[in-house]
Amino acid sequence: MSIKNITKTRFVVGLVLGLGSSILLYLWQQYLFVLLKLMNSNFRYNIEYIISDDVLEKLSIFFAGNAVIVGNSIFIAFISQFWKRNRKLKHHLRQIRNNLSFLIGSYYFWSFKITFMILIINVFNNVDFGLTKALYFLVPFIFIALFLESVKSLRRYWRGYNLKILLIHGLIVGCLINVLSVTNTSVYNRIGVRQEQENPFVDIPVVDDENSFLLNENNSYYRFNNNIKIVKNSDSIEYRWFREKYSLREIMFKIVVSGDRYAQYGETANLYVPGDMPYYKMQEFEWNCTYHNLNKIYYMTIESSSGWHIPFRKNLYFKEDMFKAGEVDFPSPINFYPDRFKDIAKTTIKIDSFLSNGVIDKIRLEEYFYQTINKETVFDFKISSVTTLQQYIDFMNSYRKSVRLLRSEYGVLNNGKSAVQQCPHKYIETY
Repeated sequence: MSIKNITKTRFVVGLVLGLGSSILLYLWQQYLFVLLKLMNSNFRYNIEYIISDDVLEKLSIFFAGNAVIVGNSIFIAFISQFWKRNRKLKHHLRQIRNNLSFLIGSYYFWSFKITFMILIINVFNNVDFGLTKALYFLVPFIFIALFLESVKSLRRYWRGYNLKILLIHGLIVGCLINVLSVTNTSVYNRIGVRQEQENPFVDIPVVDDENSFLLNENNSYYRFNNNIKIVKNSDSIEYRWFREKYSLREIMFKIVVSGDRYAQYGETANLYVPGDMPYYKMQEFEWNCTYHNLNKIYYMTIESSSGWHIPFRKNLYFKEDMFKAGEVDFPSPINFYPDRFKDIAKTTIKIDSFLSNGVIDKIRLEEYFYQTINKETVFDFKISSVTTLQQYIDFMNSYRKSVRLLRSEYGVLNNGKSAVQQCPHKYIETY
């Protein structure tokens, strides 16, 4: 069987069908990717819509490779579909088309095979690329394997399809993948730019909870809470509720009213606040929450190793000083939370004194708390105007971790007796 059996018309039509299929499939993948972004924006509250240039380039190559390999197979299948009386020739042409029809199966076969090979190389050579990087290395090999899989029947049954033609064919396919991948990469981010303007991504604080010291509540306690973004805008801050901007008073009304839907969890909120936000700017929000009888809020954080959201719980109390200072423009409530540490001497700690290059020195801080915490000590945590939310959360997490550690040690030394009275949380916060 010879390549000369193919007419020029059939070759040109097959080429047009192959290229057209590649372009349509490439655009279809882009469309599916946009739908995925829209779905994520509905189910995940704080996602980055804009993709980095590096990830964008790799996605574009991946989509282009998929499209061109399928288009190449359609081209080969079309030029192999012509009528002949010769049974042997018909059998050979059928073999070519059957081989191409299993392209999807070959895709999964070679994906698993090459992935397994890369992982085995990593294991036995102690080379840790990471799964994501390994998959990126995997993609070009998959496309090479799929191309060879699609033309192996041509090598077997077509006279004249020699190694030179194979190399030229492969070069053309590679060039098409490269051209298609660089033609239109901006489409991915067009919807992302708009969504980022309506619902900006917030770099919430990052915490290390590898040993599960920080998450001490069941997920159900905060999963149904009201999600609020607090965004820095020059010297002021913006409050966002489902992409819409609201004033502080309007946000409070939203929390109180919507809280009725989940009354069993109480009225509260999950706050998505940038980690570099000066913490003192959250004082007004917290005081307004106490006035509206919210006894707790959650500052959302990201666990550094897993990427999961971990809530930092902040308990709130009615205090008379906030109203005397005139910070909250509401009528004074009937009752206030009593100041149980009013006439007790306090150990003052400045949060900034435990900073090292702008980061809380957790080891030094936890050693200090380990030696200082007891049932008599009341701390006065001083928060300056430059203390960020990230620093505040790191400081408080170290304090809570130390209390937990002391309680567990007390229980071991005293046959499981409760250590709450011996190692209580006793502190106030001043600005």
